[in-house]
Amino acid sequence: MDPITSSKKSSRNFMSVESALVRLLSSFKVPKINAKRAEYVYLIDSNRRVLAENLYSSINVPPFDRVDRDGFAISSFDTGDASHHSPIYLNIIGKVLAGHRATFRRLRRGQALQIATGAKLPKGADSVIMFEDTTSEANGSVKISIHVTRGDHVSRKGSDVREKRLVLRKGTWLTPQDVALIASIGHDRISVVKKPKVGILATGDELTEPGYRPQNDVSIFESNRYMMSCLVQDAGGQAVDLGLCKDDPDVIFKILKSALILDVIVISGGASVGEKDYTPLLVDKLGKPGLVAHGIAMKPGSPTGLGIVKNTPIIICPGFPVSAFAAFSMFGFPILSKLLGTRGPVRAKLRVEMAESISIHKDFLTLVRVLVYRQNDVLLAKPISASGPSLISTLTNSNGIVIANSRITHSTKLKKGEIVEVSLFKNILEVT
Repeated sequence: MDPITSSKKSSRNFMSVESALVRLLSSFKVPKINAKRAEYVYLIDSNRRVLAENLYSSINVPPFDRVDRDGFAISSFDTGDASHHSPIYLNIIGKVLAGHRATFRRLRRGQALQIATGAKLPKGADSVIMFEDTTSEANGSVKISIHVTRGDHVSRKGSDVREKRLVLRKGTWLTPQDVALIASIGHDRISVVKKPKVGILATGDELTEPGYRPQNDVSIFESNRYMMSCLVQDAGGQAVDLGLCKDDPDVIFKILKSALILDVIVISGGASVGEKDYTPLLVDKLGKPGLVAHGIAMKPGSPTGLGIVKNTPIIICPGFPVSAFAAFSMFGFPILSKLLGTRGPVRAKLRVEMAESISIHKDFLTLVRVLVYRQNDVLLAKPISASGPSLISTLTNSNGIVIANSRITHSTKLKKGEIVEVSLFKNILEVT
């Protein structure tokens, strides 16, 4: 008999998610972020990448005192006594648009310059009064009836970014607004951490590729590879498709061995202790330290296994889609964040009220799928499912996850009206 199948164990000691993650990360030497693990990308391609080094500005932003409103550049001192009963009149000496220089050296007392948003404030002026607060006179002067404060409607040189100051720290998960900030200091390329390459393998005799005709009436379409690829991208990695493999231990072993050149391996299927659940033992056979955890105290996803071989983390996900989603959420995101040297993508979290009660698993961390909606200005979470590991629709019909832990709360139920924390992955539903 094949030694792999004969050495199977039917018993299982479930490890907490926290302990399993600690064991995995402690067995894994995270490579340092250095020049070998960094690459330059054009700024237009830098969104959702991770900054590989501290970024300092070589310029002031704005680089000059910049006008923030269309109006007149003036000296605020001239308006000290201005009021509706006693307006002042300033002589308009010209007009300046953004990107154009003034034709004179200095604005003098009693003078005003018509000026556009974004233009450089001329010497002698210290503020701008908006057109709406003035009246232009036929004799070429402007009537002002209010006092203007020094600095009104002007962004001072360096008020946004100071020269030589730290702009963004190494490990920053870049957002569109970060990209704009980087562009504002003149960079067109930026050093980012290379995307970790994550191999994704699906196993199972019952699986058929989408787009192909099922081989028989007991086949199902494989979906986990597609979901995992998207999750890897969301986490900042690069998905590498290792294909769909039948439950053949020799073939699976060869694929895994060749994939050890990758940064992470994610396997879908074969995670439990059934007759054809070879994967955990194959991972243990690949090399040291091998399998470091098998059986996690969470629902869905309890058959999840974790391994390290040649410093390559391996996540063995159960075949059911929701279980696979849970396994990657709990372990895939933290591993990729470690490899990228970042705290990861921002995930919206909010505290909401349970709209209905739902039972959760005793002594297991439970990923409760919920639909968060707003009704009468109150945020409510309707539970969709706390079980159903095979029902992918429970994820698509929800917009958030509540992680409930009965060991902490000492309760096997989330009760109606209870305040819970939701991790959102879709928009909130508006109910009228």
